[in-house]
Amino acid sequence: MKTMIKNMLTATGAGLIAMAIILPASAQRMRHRPPMGGGTTFHQPVPHPQPPRPAPHPQPHPQPAPHPVPHPVPPPPPPHPYPYHPYPYHPPVVINNFWGVHPYAWHPYYPYNWGYYWHPIGWFTATLATTAVIVAVVDSSTSQKTDYYYDGGVFYSKTDGGYVAVAAPVGAEIKSLPQGYTTVAVDKKTYYYYGGTFFQSKGDSYKVVKAPEGAVVKNLPQGAQEVDVKDSKLLEYQGTYYQPIMQNGEDAYEVVKVE
Repeated sequence: MKTMIKNMLTATGAGLIAMAIILPASAQRMRHRPPMGGGTTFHQPVPHPQPPRPAPHPQPHPQPAPHPVPHPVPPPPPPHPYPYHPYPYHPPVVINNFWGVHPYAWHPYYPYNWGYYWHPIGWFTATLATTAVIVAVVDSSTSQKTDYYYDGGVFYSKTDGGYVAVAAPVGAEIKSLPQGYTTVAVDKKTYYYYGGTFFQSKGDSYKVVKAPEGAVVKNLPQGAQEVDVKDSKLLEYQGTYYQPIMQNGEDAYEVVKVE
């Protein structure tokens, strides 16, 4: 009996000693154990002091942009010494009457341009294209021969420093008609009109002829001048007189006879 009691006391003492050793360790582990259900540890971060925010700088109010000061426009450059020779002036001719086939119908005159290669009378150029050809014309009254230069429907005469566009000389012959010509029929005869000039077929060439009376054309070139005849206005171009008419609802001009 005594032995049994002694053994029980010994076992109880050993258990108390073990508990004294285990409980502090468990308590130490419990301090570092995270809470149930996850999450962070119980240690809260120590807040660091924040520096004071700088005071906002006042923003300047936008100023309206100043109005630009207009710069003076420079004067245009002086013209070329010879870009264009003025169209020769013809003194007014007194005309008492005129006759035409179509009724007179006045409309404004607007000079027409036949394209890049066409130039009005008086236009000057220092050089001609390589396609220019020499056309010799003999005056029937004096038998004097004059050389002209022809290119693109325009006749030129040689002058100081270059060439100047002139009226097509009557009697001059060319091998082909310029691009943009129109066909005109008068008294069952066919004429070809281009740039204020009338041509007529002659064999394998085309000859410059006088404007036939009664011929109707749609356009007149630069250089035509208005002439007052009674209560009407005619247009004179290189000695030929045209009356304004209407043909098929369009403005046109008819070569008329004057006296």
